[in-house]
Amino acid sequence: MGDLAGEMRDILAETGTGLGLDVREARLIRLHRNALFALPRAGLLVRIATDPDAGGDAAASLRATRWLHDRGYPCIEPAMDEPLTVRGHPVSVWRWVDAVANPRPTGTEIGRLLAGLHAQPVPAGLRPFGDPLASVAAAVERHPGVVGDHAGWLRARIAELRQVWRAVRWARPPALVHGDAHPSNVLRSVDGRLLLGDWDEVAVGPPEWDLIQVLYFRRRFQHPSAAHVDDLARAYGWDVRAWPHAGELIAMRELHGLAPYLRTASSGAARAEEAAHRLRTLRDGDESARWHSPT
Repeated sequence: MGDLAGEMRDILAETGTGLGLDVREARLIRLHRNALFALPRAGLLVRIATDPDAGGDAAASLRATRWLHDRGYPCIEPAMDEPLTVRGHPVSVWRWVDAVANPRPTGTEIGRLLAGLHAQPVPAGLRPFGDPLASVAAAVERHPGVVGDHAGWLRARIAELRQVWRAVRWARPPALVHGDAHPSNVLRSVDGRLLLGDWDEVAVGPPEWDLIQVLYFRRRFQHPSAAHVDDLARAYGWDVRAWPHAGELIAMRELHGLAPYLRTASSGAARAEEAAHRLRTLRDGDESARWHSPT
């Protein structure tokens, strides 16, 4: 198995040297699409993309959050306005948020956050929403050993859902969308403020992509509750469950969420097992199978 965590720590050390930061006490708090290193004493969070091709994502997230933060929108704040590239990987630096685990963000709170985001004017220069299956399509080709016998099925399924995407009739006008709006990306600071984090997929696109995330989570992770979804819909002012294309977007979300596991499966047995589990249940059409959240 590859030592992804070790590689990320080496990149962190080089980043610290370049910025004059002491990273010896940095704590790895997440390893998935990004390696997140907490430096609370310095008041910073360092995000290192595990995908070397994610430089555009890092740059877009920094630009959008700087613009939103300056407008007073409740989001995490960048500590640097441009990403670095260290050993070929995009690195961004953010202000540390001293967050609490409870109470968890409610459906009402998340609905209001998303309504406020989608009502923002669109900042100049922000990229349009692209192909939601591009990352998984690339991962299929780059990691054939992980995909194995599922490769042909995955290619056909991606092609099928891309046709569906092109034919979708959107109910909402294009807006500034977060791209990955689920409860774990909402932070509650110690002073009670809610802040929306993890902006790697920010773009101008369909608000439905943000709103469908909660339904994908309910199907595959059995949370949040049905009451949470009800509250979110009421607070937002529109219920994505009544939209005819909701099921198709959930299917796209499932494939989209597979990409980081295909990229990182070689770094540990748990990731390889989860990748295999997701592939197997997707191919079997098992919509009731529970998936496991990344740690």
